[in-house]
Amino acid sequence: MRYLLEFEKKGELRYLSHLDNMRLFQRMFRRAEIELAHSQGFNPHPKLVLAAPLSLGFETEGDLLDFETPPGISEEPDALLARLQAAAPPGLRLLCCEPLPPDQKKTLASQIRAAEYRVEWRPSGPSEPLPDWSALIRAFLAQPEIYGEKWQKKTKTKERTPIKAGILSLSCTEAGEEGAVFLCRVSCDGQTNLNPKLLLETLF
Repeated sequence: MRYLLEFEKKGELRYLSHLDNMRLFQRMFRRAEIELAHSQGFNPHPKLVLAAPLSLGFETEGDLLDFETPPGISEEPDALLARLQAAAPPGLRLLCCEPLPPDQKKTLASQIRAAEYRVEWRPSGPSEPLPDWSALIRAFLAQPEIYGEKWQKKTKTKERTPIKAGILSLSCTEAGEEGAVFLCRVSCDGQTNLNPKLLLETLF
């Protein structure tokens, strides 16, 4: 039986890496005494998948986890949710748990098309001039092409990368002397994956 788990992760948990998050959930399932199905082969792994892993330092209000229980083991989603929440650390709140259709073979990661981010910006000093964010964003998006400088781990250099195709929407929802709040929707469909940090670094 496959299930979809939606959760939010805030506070100090935002500093966990993707691998640490996977370990965290595996411990939660063990503490909750919920058995997970495992992959076949020489080194079996629990069937537990985060749909769209976040970069380090990001909080989430609607992250998705796909997990599977062994054949013949089926539990009520509400019971699973309660047991897992009791085993969760502070900062992790489980929102809902739903069974996935038996004929659903695709992974969640392959079905996600976009992600929405809320980003708070603060000026570096009181004398910094504040731009007209709406006008700046309009001019930014009106460019025929937009290039960002993306860090490449293999070469340890920054490479010029086209990013306009990954920008689905960008707006400034709040602005003032204390800073601004940006709302951006970016593509994460497996082919065009845009990090919001790269988008805003390019805008600035």
